[in-house]
Amino acid sequence: MRSLVLLVAIGLGIVACPQPAHAQPKPGSIDERTLTAAELGRYIEPYVPAIRACYLTHTRGRSPSAALRLEIIVHRDGSVWKLGVVAPGVKGRRLEACVQKLAQSWHFPVRAGFTTAVIPFFFQRTRAPGAGPQPGCVSARGCPEKKP
Repeated sequence: MRSLVLLVAIGLGIVACPQPAHAQPKPGSIDERTLTAAELGRYIEPYVPAIRACYLTHTRGRSPSAALRLEIIVHRDGSVWKLGVVAPGVKGRRLEACVQKLAQSWHFPVRAGFTTAVIPFFFQRTRAPGAGPQPGCVSARGCPEKKP
């Protein structure tokens, strides 16, 4: 009976003890199951200008502002395993073919499992007069008032 109580106490002690720091998976390590939203955002950022170029090329002359949504599954090895392109109001498959071609070269961190994500984009064209950056005063002490 004593040995059974001792065995149970040792078993509970092992389960209750936290693992040493070297046994815990580190953020961004392969031991993590999937990519986080922050990691997806960080790793998709370099590809955004090319995605935007595809969008603008294949929606020329259409609505001045629209949304694009990428439905993506990232393989464990960091490559894009499956990609869906949803762009309301855009007909045909040219936009999807363009983004699919780009996605062949995308790389994400390696993880223990597949990552499924929906990545939204909103591109807007502006044709208003005076739109865009405006010159101004960049003094830390403030801009002097113009005298009439």
